[in-house]
Amino acid sequence: MQRLVRIGEFEVSIQARLNDNSDHPGYVVSYSIVRSDGSPVRDNLPKVQSNDLIDGTEFFSDLELAMQYAEDKARDNVQTLVQT
Repeated sequence: MQRLVRIGEFEVSIQARLNDNSDHPGYVVSYSIVRSDGSPVRDNLPKVQSNDLIDGTEFFSDLELAMQYAEDKARDNVQTLVQT
């Protein structure tokens, strides 16, 4: 599943997928951040990409929880970008 979110001058693409390990079902989520005008996000970086995110040490059991977690993390990341 994918969700697009606009946060100020940034566009965030959130991607969630089922974990590949059938012994531990759940979702993994990640996000990428770009500027709406296409300029670099920071220095010469065209985008910022998160690592795969999980819920502590477990995979997310619920897709919506995974998506919301990534959006919250992206908002924190954007706030940091705006302050630098």
